[in-house]
Amino acid sequence: MKKIVPFLTLLVGILGFNTVQAQCKADFSFYTNGNGTFVFVDSSGNRYTTEDWTFGDGTGSRNNSGQVSHSYNATGNYTVCRTVWDSMSSCRDTFCTQITYTTSNCKADFKAAVSGDTVQFRDASNGAVYYSWDFGDNKSSTSANPQHVYAKSGTYRVCLTIVDSARTCIDTYCATVKIGSGCDASWTAGSQNLSVGFRLNNSATGRISYSWSFGNGGSSAQANPVYTYSTPGTYLVCLDLYDSTLNCSDRYCDSVTVDTSNNTGCRAVFTAQVTRDTVVQLTNWSQGFTNFKWYFPNGNTSTNRHENITINKPGTYTICLFAEDSVSGCQDSVCQTVTIDSARGGGCRAAFRVAVDTSQKFKLFLINGSSNKSTHTYSWSFGDGGTSTKRNPTHKYRAFGSYWVCLTIADSTLNCTSTYCDSLGLDSTGRLLKADGFELEVIEDFVSVPETKKVNYNLYPNPTSDEVTVQLDNNAGENAHISVYNLQGRLVATSTFGLNFKAKVNLMDEVDGLYLVRIFDGNDYTQTKIMKMSK
Repeated sequence: MKKIVPFLTLLVGILGFNTVQAQCKADFSFYTNGNGTFVFVDSSGNRYTTEDWTFGDGTGSRNNSGQVSHSYNATGNYTVCRTVWDSMSSCRDTFCTQITYTTSNCKADFKAAVSGDTVQFRDASNGAVYYSWDFGDNKSSTSANPQHVYAKSGTYRVCLTIVDSARTCIDTYCATVKIGSGCDASWTAGSQNLSVGFRLNNSATGRISYSWSFGNGGSSAQANPVYTYSTPGTYLVCLDLYDSTLNCSDRYCDSVTVDTSNNTGCRAVFTAQVTRDTVVQLTNWSQGFTNFKWYFPNGNTSTNRHENITINKPGTYTICLFAEDSVSGCQDSVCQTVTIDSARGGGCRAAFRVAVDTSQKFKLFLINGSSNKSTHTYSWSFGDGGTSTKRNPTHKYRAFGSYWVCLTIADSTLNCTSTYCDSLGLDSTGRLLKADGFELEVIEDFVSVPETKKVNYNLYPNPTSDEVTVQLDNNAGENAHISVYNLQGRLVATSTFGLNFKAKVNLMDEVDGLYLVRIFDGNDYTQTKIMKMSK
């Protein structure tokens, strides 16, 4: 389920202007639901007698609810204005901002490396600029590659929601992570009319007991039950699983929604989810059938109710399900396409992000997070006519301003291609302009480069918007401390380790860019890099 609300504060229009009288305030933020539909939301917290909206395409609306949606028929730039006035307060205000509607595509994805109770999440998305993580334990993050520590063992459903640089594409990807316990109670569900089928994400062996709670007083002890609700609605469903063989337990909860709008009777339904890179999990939610037959891209078939198949080559494939009922005679078939993309399939993935050189006023870095294979070819376009075919080139701009930079990766051996673009620039004060003579240098993504450590530690988050935490694996000795330097070698921050062998460094007042971190555990030194990025 896509979570849009956390992005409202990230998607505030930055090109707005106000005309203010008295205490009225017309400010608003916006987000997009995709397909040209934008939602505009009051950010003043007040209600007014009258609100007039103009959407920049010749249409408008009078709506005093504090929220209005509008669909655009064509891509382009639009100036949206909201005018509010209150007859009792005798005040009036107008706020305008510019939006951009494009048909750009973005795809959320991530990898997770579990070590004890700590998980290092790595963004593998395409087109992401803004990030919103839900770790499944009421904790969240807006970092690109956060590290998260879970307080207790269990299985957690982690979701990453991304937004592209144009703020017109939003996508969410979810996966489960298992901490500590050898049990996994996570499940998926599919509904038809008022019936919901539940399927465990991982098949369990041994002596297992299941305790389902369907959110309306109903329960079940089956492994993969089908439950019929009496009334439409949204219900919180929980599964408590206990394995007496492994002597472990786990609990997983999620919401399911049932309605009566999909009661088409004889209808085949299935979902396809790509897991573990190239494994496609096929879950058959069809009800009222006795026989099934799957048709796979390689020509194979199966008569199982559910199936898992492996597709090793990146691409888009069609999978079909035929269902029939030998009693009623009804028959139905349905087909879906699944995509093994370059991030999961080991092909091409173009990606970079922008950082300021903290030692030079008029220099930018592009942190190259793209896939790196010997068969890749690279094509850079710097937005001023300049190009390069190197993986990590340098480029000099003749004038300040905003430039549209694109990287295309192609690979004839892997039969893949990927393009990523973003806007960047510097003004004459050396201030970074996201979306706007200075020098550009592309460097390798240090977040993904293995380091030789003399000191065992964990550093997170990286990148950071304000504070960095360092946790030592071993006891901190006398005088253990952290020092942070800009790339010119100037010391900008220090911190010492506490009794829990943890230290925090506040970089809130420092400019965005790359920094060197030197860690001393009382005996040995190690050095690494971090990047500071504003939220």
